[in-house]
Amino acid sequence: MGHLGPAIAVATALTKAAPATEVSFIGTRSDFEFPIEIPYPRHRIIKVPLPRKFDLSVLLFPLRFLIAVVQSIRWVMRVDVVIGFGGYVATPVYVAAWLLRRRIILHEANALPGFANKVGRALGGECFANFEQVGRSWGCAVVGMPLRKEIIDYAKELHQRVGDQSTTTSSAREVLVMGGSQGSKRINEALWNALPHLGRDLRFRHAVGTGNLDRLPATAEREGYEPIAFIDAMAEAYQSADLVIARAGAVTCAELIALGKRAILVPLGHGNGEQSFNAQALVESGNAISIADSTFDAEWLIANLPRALSLQPKLPRQPRLDAVEAIVSAILNSSSRDGRL
Repeated sequence: MGHLGPAIAVATALTKAAPATEVSFIGTRSDFEFPIEIPYPRHRIIKVPLPRKFDLSVLLFPLRFLIAVVQSIRWVMRVDVVIGFGGYVATPVYVAAWLLRRRIILHEANALPGFANKVGRALGGECFANFEQVGRSWGCAVVGMPLRKEIIDYAKELHQRVGDQSTTTSSAREVLVMGGSQGSKRINEALWNALPHLGRDLRFRHAVGTGNLDRLPATAEREGYEPIAFIDAMAEAYQSADLVIARAGAVTCAELIALGKRAILVPLGHGNGEQSFNAQALVESGNAISIADSTFDAEWLIANLPRALSLQPKLPRQPRLDAVEAIVSAILNSSSRDGRL
């Protein structure tokens, strides 16, 4: 969802601005398993993670990567522009676009750039960044994160109504808990084990992940606890939330910053550790507490939830809410309006 959400936001705005534009998505099987509608043609290639230790995957990587590039060429040869948001799928697609001399546009969402977008930039891709430090080091435009329209609309409403004041009160009562579309075993179990020891005046709305609703423990049977598989209407969920407990994916962090929400962030220690860097911006602003995945458990949550609920987050003075428009403008300013992407 971290890469798919921004891609859908850009695609939606692009087809609205230029209705004749043909848009399609290239992803791996797991990319298209999210419970969210993608109203565009979808093409699949094999997933080729970058090996991070010396084992059989290192030996198989060159062959699997070559297969992914060949699969990508089949679809890239039909388009004029490739727009990438990083992730495993992006690297072979960027290479295919470079081989076919197609234009590459990429957006780096994380505070620590990933391997795929480093490759895309090295191959001549035009880049946009979410974080200032990436924009400075890469020499590209800092536009923020492409967010869904309903999130942007809610953020604009908050800025008009609240300004730079605190967006919450000291009487926080609803906690929104998320672990991604597939859920987070670590976050789920920590909350479930902590529930009997948390105040009955607190309400918890918990996105447990698809397939996890039938695994609820007995501790989840308490008043004020609402388990759901997946949240699609995120703007509505944020409006009622006084505190968010979540991973520190780039999209989640961008939404929390734009909306001035207090949060407990549990960075996932995968990839190159980019989630820890993403969380740092919220911690430095006073809007969040960050805790290592290996340390986050029921005992920690019970001890630190009151501290998190006492945070007084504020909205950013100059929020970046026009990333979608900036990327769409770049596409249309130098490509045909009846192009294919």
